[in-house]
Amino acid sequence: MNNYDDINSFLKANYIKLTIPQLAEINHYYPQAEQFPNRGPYWRTAANTYGEMRYNCPGIFLSQSFAAPTSGVKTWQYQWDVVSDDNKKSGMGVTHTADVAAIWGSVGLPDIAQHLTIARYHTSFVRMHDPNPLREKGSPEWENFALDKGQKRMHFVNDVSKNAMQEIDKAQIERCGYLAKIGAAASM
Repeated sequence: MNNYDDINSFLKANYIKLTIPQLAEINHYYPQAEQFPNRGPYWRTAANTYGEMRYNCPGIFLSQSFAAPTSGVKTWQYQWDVVSDDNKKSGMGVTHTADVAAIWGSVGLPDIAQHLTIARYHTSFVRMHDPNPLREKGSPEWENFALDKGQKRMHFVNDVSKNAMQEIDKAQIERCGYLAKIGAAASM
């Protein structure tokens, strides 16, 4: 990816109904990002844009929908930022579904360090409908996602002792809000 035209072509190939004004607005939300060896100058920008459009923002949108006061449903949100040194250096970052192998314990470093923590949260959720009662001793309480309490999620990082609740960044909420607004019109 060498420029926004390349990003826009990629996005149009995935979301065929995106309009030129929508692409311009998306480009505004995603400025040129960090550079990595053997990658085009807009490669990471494209990855950030697509990652939020395809994965992060739909998850936030669903959590926001279920957290609406009228729904009566509790939901828990998380961000998996457990990334290998090789993926960090290359700019690949966290790959889609990397957390699944950590849940089952069928993965190596660095994700395996999170195995007991994430597995127990999930087991607790399945058995108790709440990730907390059976969580790993010493792990933080996983607060449910609430619109009136900062839209928080559990943030999993390489160092299991630094997992913590975090408020979703206001800029990400804004980007995701725009993407949700155009989502139905831009989808395939």
